[in-house]
Amino acid sequence: MRFVGKDGEPITEELKWWLPRQLNVLGHKDGGPYEQLVELTEHYVPADLGSSVELVQVSGVVIEFYVETLPSQEVIIDAADTVSAILKDFDSGEVEHFHRGN
Repeated sequence: MRFVGKDGEPITEELKWWLPRQLNVLGHKDGGPYEQLVELTEHYVPADLGSSVELVQVSGVVIEFYVETLPSQEVIIDAADTVSAILKDFDSGEVEHFHRGN
């Protein structure tokens, strides 16, 4: 499901992707439930009325959410120790690895 405009064309991505991007989770501590109102203008949803589909305007959504902080890890990769360069001859398809001498 996604919101559409007056013309029935999609104006947002799918709600499962759009909704989390509307939340301000950084201002909340772990836990919940928290609620956030997202006011909307010119947002519609198609409503199947059996014999026809009508667009119903949505003025806003109230999102209920929880916050959980996950542990983070720092990953550092030193590519100089791996490979200095990889060259491919596109005519023959031959690949050569050049390592920097220490």
